[in-house]
Amino acid sequence: MKGAIRRFLYVLGGVLLSLLVAVFLLSRMGDPGMINTCASGGSPSVRTDKPDYGAGEIVHIAGSGFPCEALLTVVISAPDNSITARTIATDKSGNFTHIYQIGTENVQGQFQVRALDADGNLLASTVFYDTHFRFGHITWKRDSSDPANVIRITFIAGFRRNGYVCRNPITGATAPCTGPDGPPGMGDVFLETIGATRINDFGDNISTGTLYFKVFAWDTRGVTLGPPGYHTLYSTQVVIEDLDASNNPISKSVLDPFIRIVELPGQVEGLIRIPVRWCGLAGSPSGEDPGILNRTSTDEILLERLRVMNANIYTPQANVEFISGARTGSFPVIQGPRPDGHIPNSTRIQDFHRSVNRCRLAWRDLDPAVTGIIALNINRFADIDSSGNATSTTYPLGWAGPTRPGDLGQQLLNGVASVIDAAYFVPTPDPRLPTPPPFAWQSSEFYVFLDAHSRSVGQLRRALYRK
Repeated sequence: MKGAIRRFLYVLGGVLLSLLVAVFLLSRMGDPGMINTCASGGSPSVRTDKPDYGAGEIVHIAGSGFPCEALLTVVISAPDNSITARTIATDKSGNFTHIYQIGTENVQGQFQVRALDADGNLLASTVFYDTHFRFGHITWKRDSSDPANVIRITFIAGFRRNGYVCRNPITGATAPCTGPDGPPGMGDVFLETIGATRINDFGDNISTGTLYFKVFAWDTRGVTLGPPGYHTLYSTQVVIEDLDASNNPISKSVLDPFIRIVELPGQVEGLIRIPVRWCGLAGSPSGEDPGILNRTSTDEILLERLRVMNANIYTPQANVEFISGARTGSFPVIQGPRPDGHIPNSTRIQDFHRSVNRCRLAWRDLDPAVTGIIALNINRFADIDSSGNATSTTYPLGWAGPTRPGDLGQQLLNGVASVIDAAYFVPTPDPRLPTPPPFAWQSSEFYVFLDAHSRSVGQLRRALYRK
C-alpha cells in the first residue's frame, strides 16, 4: 500500500514539475531575450519565379527560412536607382510572398531584392532582370506612301545577359555572349528575322532574308530611349546586311553614329535630322553680303542657325533636316586651302580633304563634345589649269564629296556636306551638275547637295546612310 502511494506521489510530482516548466516557458514567450524561430529547414533565402521579365510583367517574390510571424522590409532597387520598400509579415513557417509589377517606362537592367530585419540588417537577397529586348532590337516599317519605298529604322537599346546565346548571322555559328551583364558590348552580333516582309534597301535591292546589326561602339545614353520621341544612335554604329533566299549577302548598309531618326507628331513620317558642324572658310564669300533678308553675311546666318535650334535647313526633296550639332553660339572660321577661298574641283580633291580636316580640328579645339557631319561654307569652287592654278571659271555651288580620293560624285559620302548661298542660285555653267532650285524660304536660305550627281530622293537619302 505504501509503495503504491509512493509511486503515485512520484508521478504527481513529475506532472506538476512539467506544468511548472510549461507555465514558465509560456510566460517567457514575449521576452525579447527569447529567440523566436521556426523550423523552416534552412537559412533565410529569397527568390523570384523566373530571372527575366518584360515591361509591365508581374514578378512573384518568395522568401523562406525567416523568423516566424516576424515583420520584414522587402526593398526592390530598380536600374534607374528608384527604390520600392514594403513591410511584409512572415507566416508561422517563416515564409512570405510578395508581388511586384515592372513599369512600362522601358527601364532595362538588373533589379535587386533585399530582405531586411527590423534593425535594417540584410537577411537575404536576389536579383532579376527587365531585359525587354534581351539582345537589342531593330524595328522597321515600310512607308507605303513613299514612292522610293524607303524604310524607317528605329534602334532600341537592349540588355545583354552573360552566357545567353549570340548567333553569327553570316556563319550561323552560335556562342555564349561574353562580357558582364549590361547593354550590348563591342563586337556583339544580334539577329532579327524579316520573314516574308519585302522591303527596299534605299533603292538598291529587295530584301527577303535576314536583317542583323553589330555593335561597334556604345553610349549608355541610348539605354533608356523608347517611343515616342527621338531614337538616337549616339555612338553606336549599326551595320545592316541584306541576304537573299539562300542567305548570300547582296548589299550592306552602315548607319553612322550621328544619324537621328525622328518620329514627332505632325512631321512627315521618316524625317531624318542630322547634326552638323559648320565651318566657314576665310576668303570665301561667307564674309560678304549675300543679299538675303538684310543679313550682313553668311556667317551671321550660320550663327543664327546655331542659336535657334528650331530654324534648321530642310531639304524637302529628301525629307532631311540638318540641325546644329553645336552646344555654343559660335562656329569656327578656318583658313581655306587657297588665299582666295576657292575650292578646286575633283582634280584637286586633296584641297578639299585639307579643309575638312581643318574644320574637324577646329571643332575639336572649340568643343570636343560636338558630333555630326562636317559642313563647309565654301559657296563655290573653281576649275584649275594645267599648272594647278585656279581659273576664272567658278561654279556657284558648294561642293560635297567623298573624304577619300576619287572623282566627283563617284563615291558615296562619309560624313561631309556643304551649303550654297541663296545669292548664288543661278543656272550652273556645267551641264553635268544639277541646277539649284529657285530660292524659297521654306527650303531655308541654303540648299544642301550631298552628291553633285544625285538627283533622286533615294540617292540623296542613301548617301546619308552609306559609307
